[in-house]
Formats: sequence, structure tokens, C-alpha cells
Amino acid sequence: MHGEVVRRLADAIGLQLKHQLAPGLPLVRSELSRPSLVQKGARVLMQLDSPGISLTAQGQALEAGAIGERIRVLNPVSRAIVEAIVIGPDTVRVAPNSVSQPTEVSVR
Repeated sequence: MHGEVVRRLADAIGLQLKHQLAPGLPLVRSELSRPSLVQKGARVLMQLDSPGISLTAQGQALEAGAIGERIRVLNPVSRAIVEAIVIGPDTVRVAPNSVSQPTEVSVR
């Protein structure tokens, strides 16, 4: 096991293990990640804020993501895929002009 070992409890609070850890082994930083607040295939609330307008719509996450991460989201009405930033549990913020062309997508 290679990498920097977590030495303070505060450095691991709020994070989750990427893989199961055997008892007695040191906790390595590279084995920790922020918890996903959006799961692949989940329904998400898409928010779009632009000067003078604020819109919300339902979408379907094409990727899992933790807070602050960029993920792709499918708009089920237009079939367009947008890039969005995870801002909370099953909630994303869509950047203006981030819409791609409608496409056929299979979410598993």
C-alpha cells in the first residue's frame, strides 16, 4: 500500500473508503473520497440561473458525483445532455450554454 497515511481523525471525517480496508492496516489518503451525492441513473433537480431568469427541471444523472464535481445529466424531455455541477443531494447546477445536441443514451 503506497501513499500518505492519515494521521489525524479530522482529515478523514466526512470522507468514505473507496474499498474495504482490512483491520490493522493504516488508512491511506488515496483510499478516501468525498461521498457521492448523486448516483448514476438517479433523478436530479437541475437548476439554471442566468441574469433575470431562474429555471428548474428534472433530469437523469448519467454519472455519479460528489459535491463540486462536474457530471453529465440527461434532460428527458429534449433528450439533450448538459454538463452540471453537483451542489447538493440529487441537485445540480447547469451552466448556461452547456447543452449538447440531443442524443440516444442508455443508462444502466
